[in-house]
Amino acid sequence: MFKQVIYRSEAIFPKGDLSNLDILREALKRNAALGLTGYLIRHNKTFLQAIEGPRKTVEITLDRIARDRRHHSMVMLGQAEDGDRHFSEWTMGYTEVPFGAGQAIDTMTALEALALLRRVADREMARRCLDMTA
Repeated sequence: MFKQVIYRSEAIFPKGDLSNLDILREALKRNAALGLTGYLIRHNKTFLQAIEGPRKTVEITLDRIARDRRHHSMVMLGQAEDGDRHFSEWTMGYTEVPFGAGQAIDTMTALEALALLRRVADREMARRCLDMTA
């Protein structure tokens, strides 16, 4: 059974810290083996992430993420089951959102957060495609 979860949390380390690359590196390695996809953005001190895949795997992964000491104050924005993947092309994508581009992250609903994550992921995918053709 499929599950998607969207959450927000506060980063411990400053923006640009190598811990962000560690998070991405670990997720890329682990998610590929577990059948998970998703996208993570960081705006100032806030992380916003969607994780999707097999229900039990998502739940186990979310529990592990909740215990991760690189962030705190995790807030579940929403979850869905038996839907379609929104990030099937991303084992895990990551983007640092520029100042001003995500000012309302702290008050977003799950649907608003999903829309933002998809816009950022789509923009990053388009940029990568352009880089490959250049």
